[in-house]
Amino acid sequence: MEHTGLKVSNLYISQIKRKCGLEVGKNYFDGSMIAIDTIAVENEVADDMYQRSELDYLVYNAPWEYADLILNGDPKTYLRTVTVI
Repeated sequence: MEHTGLKVSNLYISQIKRKCGLEVGKNYFDGSMIAIDTIAVENEVADDMYQRSELDYLVYNAPWEYADLILNGDPKTYLRTVTVI
């Protein structure tokens, strides 16, 4: 977009990718990568908009921690704990 005079932030690009259902990945030192379909995760583990919001926050602000939670943790328990109303 630089050639049109428009400047687009990385956050905006990430949001567009997210809305289109693109994946968050985790790269390892050996070159392998695991991709996580964030929309499928939300549909499976989030019970309400607060839990979806928490998952979105992690995707944008702590992607490594998000990937670790989904791959190695218990996301349903985590979401119940942090989204108590």
